Amino acid sequence: MEHLRTLTIVMTDTRRFTDRVSLMTSADLDTFLREHRSLVVNVLGGMGGHVVKEIGDAYLVTFESSTAALLACVELQRQVAVAGTDFAQDARAEIRIAVAAGDVLVQNGDVFGTPVNTAARVETVTPPGEIYLTEAVYQNVNRNEVATQFVREFSLKGLGEPVRVYRTTFRHQTRAIRDAGVLMTDIAHFSEFAKSASPTTVEDVFDWWERGHREVAGVHGGVVRVVNADAFTITFDEVNRAVEAWLDLYGRSRTFNAVPDCPFAVTFRAGVDSGDIRIFRSALYGRPLDGAAFCCRHAPIDTLAAPTQVMARLGPKTLSSLGSETGTIPASDVSRAQRAGVDSFMILKAR
Repeated sequence: MEHLRTLTIVMTDTRRFTDRVSLMTSADLDTFLREHRSLVVNVLGGMGGHVVKEIGDAYLVTFESSTAALLACVELQRQVAVAGTDFAQDARAEIRIAVAAGDVLVQNGDVFGTPVNTAARVETVTPPGEIYLTEAVYQNVNRNEVATQFVREFSLKGLGEPVRVYRTTFRHQTRAIRDAGVLMTDIAHFSEFAKSASPTTVEDVFDWWERGHREVAGVHGGVVRVVNADAFTITFDEVNRAVEAWLDLYGRSRTFNAVPDCPFAVTFRAGVDSGDIRIFRSALYGRPLDGAAFCCRHAPIDTLAAPTQVMARLGPKTLSSLGSETGTIPASDVSRAQRAGVDSFMILKAR
């Protein structure tokens, strides 16, 4: 039987599932899938969702209410994070969740239509541990119950118009992002420029700098977490993406500076680190944040500083775009470096 219904569509997917499968025995895979199925069905199904289908680790679930859908998704991410504390880092699961809403065709127990296609496309740009939602869901949701934040517009394959995407901000819980790549940037000599330039000129540079970070975060699967004047903190699901984002920013700054009427030649320092971080509301904390901040402080202009141990995590493709030299920790900052977990660091330059 066929009929149209207005539903909220939820799609979930496990981070790097294919890589995990290649490292599992058939018995381990069976256990993982059964436990993951139980978690998804119990949480989403228990909070008003209807599981339409599962494909390996991925699920398509429908809800009558966008608010109920997002509350269920937040609870699922919370339980996945809690469950992960019982496992070694490499064995922990992280999921990405995309949510869309609108009219769908219900046929033989399945659902079809633009909201389904949109959720599938949005899921591809959703970072692990996050919940991304479309404009329709944003308009429907009770914002007193679910906190949201605009991410940006995405041009997604198969969709005729750019899609405005938002994210939940998990207002009432602490959550972990495991093995994250953390990138921090800071424009050099910006305070001196801001003192002498007109407010309009300063605003133009701010707008360009912020737009660049948000676009780069979108392209490389990151999330802008903190903006402090001209300084930004972005997290990524792994450190290679953080380095690639810095290379992208560096290229954009060179293009900006080459414009004939450029109001200010942008040069900047950057630092990167990786590891587990935690988020409560809009607050971030964890050793990698301290490491990235320390490296950013000691990076020469237009370079990226990284703890030496992070270099081992960079892939050949990323390394081929970089030159490197050993950095020096000043004697006055040795104790600060130790607190940040930085024994030594490397200075990376774009080739």
